[in-house]
Amino acid sequence: LILTMGNSSSTTTQAVYDIEPDETETTNVPEKPDPERFLKLHKAITNEIDALKKFISSRDVEDINRAINKSPIDCATLISVLCNRSNFQIDGIKTLYYEKHGKSLSALAHEKFGKYIGDLFGYSFEPYEVRNAKLLNKAFSSHDADVTILMDVACLHSNNEVASIKACYEKTYEASFEEKLENGSSGDVEKILRLLYSGAKDESNAVDNQLAAEQAVELYEKGVGKTFGTDEEAFINILCKSSKAQVRAIQEAYNGKYEKNLAKAIKSEFSRKSKKCLQALLFTSRNEYIVHAIDRAFSGLGTDEERIAYILAGLSDSEKIAVKSLYEEKFGESLEGRLQDELHGPFQKAAIAFMSSSNKPTQGEELLNASKTTNPEELTEEQLQLSIQDLKKELLVELDFIALSDAMAVYRACEGRGTKDEELIGIICSRSKSHLYRINGYYEQLFDKTLVQQIQEEMEGYYLQLMIYLIMPCDEVDAMVFREACNSSSKDNMLVIEALAPLDSKRLNSMQSRFEEKYGKSVKEWVQRNLSGLNLKIALALLGSRVQGQRVDEEKAKDQAKRLKAPASGVIGTENTFIEIMFHSNKAQIECIKKHFNSMFGKSLLEMLREDPDDKSRLALASLISAPAEIYASALKRALNGEGTDDAAVARILGSNDKAGLIEIIKKYNEVYGESLSDALANNLIGNFKFAAVTHLASADPTMPEELRVITGGLSTREEEERFPTKPIEKPEDVPSLIVNLRSSSIVMTAEKMEENVAIDPSAEMSDVSEASGHSSDDPDSDDDWQMTPELKTLFNKKRVASAKGNRFKTRLLSRKIKKMIAEQENA
Repeated sequence: LILTMGNSSSTTTQAVYDIEPDETETTNVPEKPDPERFLKLHKAITNEIDALKKFISSRDVEDINRAINKSPIDCATLISVLCNRSNFQIDGIKTLYYEKHGKSLSALAHEKFGKYIGDLFGYSFEPYEVRNAKLLNKAFSSHDADVTILMDVACLHSNNEVASIKACYEKTYEASFEEKLENGSSGDVEKILRLLYSGAKDESNAVDNQLAAEQAVELYEKGVGKTFGTDEEAFINILCKSSKAQVRAIQEAYNGKYEKNLAKAIKSEFSRKSKKCLQALLFTSRNEYIVHAIDRAFSGLGTDEERIAYILAGLSDSEKIAVKSLYEEKFGESLEGRLQDELHGPFQKAAIAFMSSSNKPTQGEELLNASKTTNPEELTEEQLQLSIQDLKKELLVELDFIALSDAMAVYRACEGRGTKDEELIGIICSRSKSHLYRINGYYEQLFDKTLVQQIQEEMEGYYLQLMIYLIMPCDEVDAMVFREACNSSSKDNMLVIEALAPLDSKRLNSMQSRFEEKYGKSVKEWVQRNLSGLNLKIALALLGSRVQGQRVDEEKAKDQAKRLKAPASGVIGTENTFIEIMFHSNKAQIECIKKHFNSMFGKSLLEMLREDPDDKSRLALASLISAPAEIYASALKRALNGEGTDDAAVARILGSNDKAGLIEIIKKYNEVYGESLSDALANNLIGNFKFAAVTHLASADPTMPEELRVITGGLSTREEEERFPTKPIEKPEDVPSLIVNLRSSSIVMTAEKMEENVAIDPSAEMSDVSEASGHSSDDPDSDDDWQMTPELKTLFNKKRVASAKGNRFKTRLLSRKIKKMIAEQENA
């Protein structure tokens, strides 16, 4: 079962109401059973899987379109995407590509991809009728029909499929199949083809062993055993009309009775084309025919790439696996190895990747679940739970695939001269913290550095601060923010409140655990050591237990409302009264107090507390009875409303809240202040910091649809951890094989290459800078496109020192800064 990580539906609950049980009130109310709970979960997970597939397809479509429009065409990207998707996924990509770009992907493949690689992809995109109609047209394009193509089409399809192919051919090319066959073939070959294309072949699985023995004798007597000539009609009628199972029985009877087997007998009795046709009919399974057809395409003076292309294109996902296994069994070598030896160029890489398909987003889970598809409403509860577990496997595999792709996208955005900020922001600011956690796991395993370490090399200022907060888990951000609030020289009340008040009990407990782990002291110890006065009172109250229950005392509420007038009006020294009342009342009692306060004084408690925006003590008290979204919205308004924008506050608030929490903050900000939060950020921030902040606000996380978040909002922590483990992600066992087929056109890495990228030789980096720029780093008088400025000279000197000390991290950091500064000069 599944649940989002971090700020989920809990953001709608007021912090002051998130309270622990009190001995005086029982709260152990049994949860009402929901008989449709598992059905809802099944539907929600299914919908999320569909959403993830669409997201992957959408990204694939844009990658493919960029690759096609490059000059020359980017075959590496096309291969890594198109060869690593299931047939289900390819169908989605084709449809989406046409919707977005108004062009047929199959037509573009034939037109732009190159001859054989275009055939492989183009044919694989088309329905079997269209693909084979094109092959028939190709077979009839010369005076003598291409018998190999005609036999392949006939032998690889059922009678009904052959009829559909013929109909598609005649409709598409406005030609008569019978006339074309008559004009392009003759003799025994024509007879064989007419029978195969007329639906005369028996397709049952029944075997008549007695008849098979009689037919074996007849074939011998009409062939090898005949004194003069051969009775071709007997061979044609028996082999063209008998089922595959019957043909197998005939061969067994013939080969067991006579010295020369049936295949050799046909070879000795028939001419070249007739022999080829009849021998093709001896293969008694589709996969057996395919492996021999591929092997025949490798034989002779040259490889028949065209035949390999259209045969591979017609394979289903399951057939690819079976064909590879059967080929190795029959010929003693791997099919991938043979393709490597016989083909060359992009077609070679495409054919090998097409048959390998090791990096499909669902790793076969989609195909497995598709085979079990049934109406979930017809399942028992036990069957429904098992089905949910199967769907969960597919879901997690897809999430991992997206995370791995995102990790590679981050790497590409950071490599080379200058950071591709738009691409980097597009990944980090458009993902939930839980998904960034996954990305970080892969990134650290692949490149030996965390995402935070990577972006620290790429950016600076509040832009960097926001991105770091976004990447960090909520508990780690919360711990850091709280420590900074306590250490603030101004001892700003609001910093302490903003750090603690919005946290529900679960998030508060996580923060305290992380704080103690990170800083070696408990939160309470830190509070007592660093805070005093009202800050200390508020912090201790927020960290303490709060009353739970629904019992209401009306008279007591009226008295409490009167007592709150003084602290609400800003009377110094009455803050303790407010804290005592609010933290010793349950949710229902607080609502009753607020109701009586409003009727007594003509304005709400919150309105009175917020009358003076400069009175931070009253604002702090107001936050104690506000929902988290209200606290954050109010803080953002203050950060964006002064003489100068408080960039640190903006980065802190946006970075500490996940996508689900942001939705509530945006709603509350727009509702209370009558303006768009996105517009407010856009008007007050600048540069990449603005772009990152607005992107984080505006973009939904494609890996976590709203429907699933809502439905799973009440699941337990244990169930949540089943989806998002609290331990660091372990290195995936198949990372090297996954990386070989990644969609990157510029990075197709092996495990060894990754190590090279991590362990960079500092002196080599210095050399790279010089070579890349064509300018000696030690020659200020060089006449190249950049000049050795004082800033650059300082960076080079620092880098030499770092290199001499063996500090590789600092060396890489300085090297990137140097490259960036040189690039800026050259661009200018």
